[in-house]
Amino acid sequence: MKKMIAFITVFSIFFSVPTIYAQKTCTFNSKECFTRKGYPACRNRTDLDKYYEFTESGKTDMAENILSDKKRCITLEGNARVALQYHHKDKVKILFRGSNQSYWVIKEAVYTRGN
Repeated sequence: MKKMIAFITVFSIFFSVPTIYAQKTCTFNSKECFTRKGYPACRNRTDLDKYYEFTESGKTDMAENILSDKKRCITLEGNARVALQYHHKDKVKILFRGSNQSYWVIKEAVYTRGN
């Protein structure tokens, strides 16, 4: 059983490496930017900072409370098209294409496939 789990783990890592490298960090000159599934996105940068602060300190119930207020934060769906509006340290402000809603996310939450 342990050998089977080890084989599956190595197999999945081996085949996921090319897709990891195919996705680059989204920048202002990127033509197409997309969201990664499961990352929090908040309308206010302070709410996003609080979410990660609570998560890192083990206060997951307080972090989930921030996400439960849909007027403040959402959880990203995968592959939604976005544009970068602003960059601040390790966070970026994104605008969903075809919408006027913008949110703050960490840089890893968005990627590009192109140049």
